[in-house]
Amino acid sequence: QYDNPTSLQYDCLDYYVEEDIVSYNNPEPLAYQLIAYCIRLENRSELSKTLPAKHLIKGRSFNFIDLNNQNITGEQLLDWAATIELVERYEAYLVGDSTTNGSDLYYNCTNDWFGNACEYSFYQAKDKRTLIDVVYYTFNEKEFASPEHVSCYKLLECKRGPSALCLDWREICDGKIYCLNTGIDEENCWQLENSNAFINSKNEFLCHNGMQSISRSFYRNGLYNPDCIDRTDEAHNVEYWENCFRDPAFRCEEHTCHPGLGEARLNCGDGECVDDLHKCTNQRGVINTAEWALLDISELCWNGMVCLTKMKKYIGDETCGLYCYGECAINVKIDCKPIFRFPTDFIALNHVFLLYMKESADEENERILPSYICYDPQQCSIALPSVNMSLVQHKSSCVNFKKFGFQYEYQPTLLELIVMIEHYFISECATTSTSQCHDVSLYQCINSSKCISKRRLVDGIQDCISNDDELFADSCLLNDTFRFQCSEKENKCISPILINDGRSNCEFDEDEKKQRCLCPPSYYGHLCQYQNQRVSLTLKIVNDADWRTVFNIVTMLIDNEGTIQSHDQILYVQKFDCNLVNFNIYLLYRSRPKDIMKNYSIQIHVYDKQTLEYRGSWLFPLVYTFLPVHRMAIEITISSYRPLRCSFACNHHGECVKYINHNDENSLYYCRCNPGWSGKDCTIKHDTCNLCARDSLCMYPNICVCPLGKEGPRCYLKSTTCSSPLGRCQNGGLCIPSDMRRRKNYIYCLCPEGFSNGICSELDLKIRIEFHSNIEIPQSTIIYLIQNTIMTTNKPVSIYKKIPFDQNSISFYTPNRFFLAFMALSINEYYLTYTIHDNNPLMNENNRSTILMRVQLDRRCRHVRELLNRTLMSLPLLRRIKYYQLPCKQRWNLACFYDEKYMCYCMNRNESREAQCFTMGHNEMNSCHGISNGGCLNGARCFQDQLICPTMVTCVCAECFYGKHCQFTTQGFGLSLDAILGYQIQSNVSFLRQPLVIK
Repeated sequence: QYDNPTSLQYDCLDYYVEEDIVSYNNPEPLAYQLIAYCIRLENRSELSKTLPAKHLIKGRSFNFIDLNNQNITGEQLLDWAATIELVERYEAYLVGDSTTNGSDLYYNCTNDWFGNACEYSFYQAKDKRTLIDVVYYTFNEKEFASPEHVSCYKLLECKRGPSALCLDWREICDGKIYCLNTGIDEENCWQLENSNAFINSKNEFLCHNGMQSISRSFYRNGLYNPDCIDRTDEAHNVEYWENCFRDPAFRCEEHTCHPGLGEARLNCGDGECVDDLHKCTNQRGVINTAEWALLDISELCWNGMVCLTKMKKYIGDETCGLYCYGECAINVKIDCKPIFRFPTDFIALNHVFLLYMKESADEENERILPSYICYDPQQCSIALPSVNMSLVQHKSSCVNFKKFGFQYEYQPTLLELIVMIEHYFISECATTSTSQCHDVSLYQCINSSKCISKRRLVDGIQDCISNDDELFADSCLLNDTFRFQCSEKENKCISPILINDGRSNCEFDEDEKKQRCLCPPSYYGHLCQYQNQRVSLTLKIVNDADWRTVFNIVTMLIDNEGTIQSHDQILYVQKFDCNLVNFNIYLLYRSRPKDIMKNYSIQIHVYDKQTLEYRGSWLFPLVYTFLPVHRMAIEITISSYRPLRCSFACNHHGECVKYINHNDENSLYYCRCNPGWSGKDCTIKHDTCNLCARDSLCMYPNICVCPLGKEGPRCYLKSTTCSSPLGRCQNGGLCIPSDMRRRKNYIYCLCPEGFSNGICSELDLKIRIEFHSNIEIPQSTIIYLIQNTIMTTNKPVSIYKKIPFDQNSISFYTPNRFFLAFMALSINEYYLTYTIHDNNPLMNENNRSTILMRVQLDRRCRHVRELLNRTLMSLPLLRRIKYYQLPCKQRWNLACFYDEKYMCYCMNRNESREAQCFTMGHNEMNSCHGISNGGCLNGARCFQDQLICPTMVTCVCAECFYGKHCQFTTQGFGLSLDAILGYQIQSNVSFLRQPLVIK
């Protein structure tokens, strides 16, 4: 648990999404996602409502001095469920940090309680022992949800109809107008039709709705984890969206319905898609029906009135123009009863409603106005003649619409009518006469003749047009013993009807049970009932540098002024994280709603976690600021090359570097500020770097980059797992503590060459390959190790090796057990170097098993066209392959052969020879992908040992270039001494044993 007091949320619990929360038939790689469940406020004004001094609820208190005297460590406090914020303060106190003191308190909570003052306990899941259990229980209970739990998007001024009928963020820019006030939900969406102008058609895929484009590497890369917000980068998958009501992951929460799902394109508001809202598991359809029930109105009458009053523009998927063919008024006269109520709900003050007569429908002008406005005379007294209508409840009075003096020369929208009528009744209604307002039990509204009972003061219901009844300052002086007094500081006494109503009516929530909802980033409010504006980022990481390097990746949402809206950090080690297909990250705005006058971007920074060395930055602008949810799928490639510098001075308090993905654009640069400075151009001085631990890097205010072995927002959390007996990596392996948010007290070991398994205790097999004297030795080679005996399903391990000058052998290590080994000396030159049936010498070197292989002419693999006649070679491959037994049977000295797809070797079996053929991928070189080309320069070709999760990258240089990255050249100035001697130097050989030319 941790606090985030500077933003709109606090008291957060991090949940690492477990892939088995829903049992999908999912063979795909996992996706990383942390969800911060926090108390998320509705607006920034609530930040001032700091809770009064917290009192101990369930536990015992200790100050930091007591803890230190008992030799208690911060790690022990974490094990006892102390908050991260408190543990960091305690660790800072132990090292003498001036921002903390010994009187700070730690509360040791009893079972089931947690928090800084033991103030929290899970209300409905007391028997659940972990957060994982609580989340699993909570989401599985959604199958029995009630309609009031449906969430709404309220950061757009949308009048959709009655209060419970609200907008879902997925309905914005879906081609249909839901907001009755000018269609604001579709206002800027035309821009999406021009999305092609912002993409690189060769390297990017444009999602169908135009809201985003993704790198080609994301296309069809995971059926259960689509990257397009509309899921169009993946094929249809009914299985997972049917379970979305109980899945908190990106795959559901951050997506709309696939446009190719036929009729199942209605959003339930949680990722589930249906063809009828009544089928939503979360009961969203029940609300729609309850709020706009047809009652005694036929569906045809209802649809005609919906179009005629411009309540909606669509009936199903059909526009009103097509539905009525411009004759909705005629349809109303045909399909409706003589007198009917529309809409069926109250339109104002919970008692005002409309009656229509079908004969009032104006066919010529295609319009209809209400015939009567009805109201409850006990709640409102109007000096207009009313009539009795047998259709309505006996307590309601109805006044002819024309008597109100509303003048319309056109067909008003239903919303316009509602606003006008509501304003009239609020301003004109008075429950008593002016003379009666002198009664001491009554209160007269300001600037109005309306009087109300004093029991209606501060009751959460606006009775006066100026809302002065709710702002009444002397509520505690009222003679009402049933009123609830808020804190003495606030001096406010509220109506008893507000107590435990689920809303905070006192500044410190005293009127409510201490029941709060922890919301994920996509929601906010005391019940998580509101949908949040956000950026949902999917990050794919390609590492062309050293696969053993530990990286710290900082993602930020920034505005055009350089202000950081939010940020997150992840630990990335290719050896262990490459199996994660993507990293899913939430980034939120500082204000709610966001400032639409600003432009926003995603900024990504990479650091070497062992050295805290800066490795580069990327910038990705957000194109459509009007979208409530900005879905982004980004791929970055970490290269061994450092970012380019630029000339901007950065106010002399930072260095100017170019964004890696904008190297060719002079106008896009990044000022990497010195500690203590921030802002777009490093012009803002701050003193918050003292919050970061001394061995960390202060990157921005309140952003600390931790060294390996340290965690937490301030980098004071120390992991002792690596120093414990059970956590030591052997044989010089590098111990990496797992991110505690994912897996606490767990380590990863990065093993040096020649060692493997979880703690580097296993000695890898050493392979030494010698070249026969009549073999021309190339500068580099590829070795293919075949691991599977089922030859048709082989995926070999490819090992690229450069061969040192003046050497006739190479050595390498492998943890893989294999049955065959081939070597490629050049294109179309292959040799069989090992079979499990060979009598290769197995030696023991320093307790390590070593296999000696030899490259010999008699084991060269020949192309099949050298072995079969022209007639057979002219056959299609599928017909030709059945003759591949002939070469082995006819040539006893043949070791192997190959064609454009298959590699075959001749195996002795029961005094006969058989050809075993398999796809080795010898014509499919594993070229590096990503814009950095593996760091290879000057037109070099880059190869990696594995297509996915490579551990070795090799640069094959063009003519006249050399070096690890082909960064050196012999062009222009003749031969340099480096070029002449470079390949003479033998690696791992002392100077005394080097060739004579070097000495």
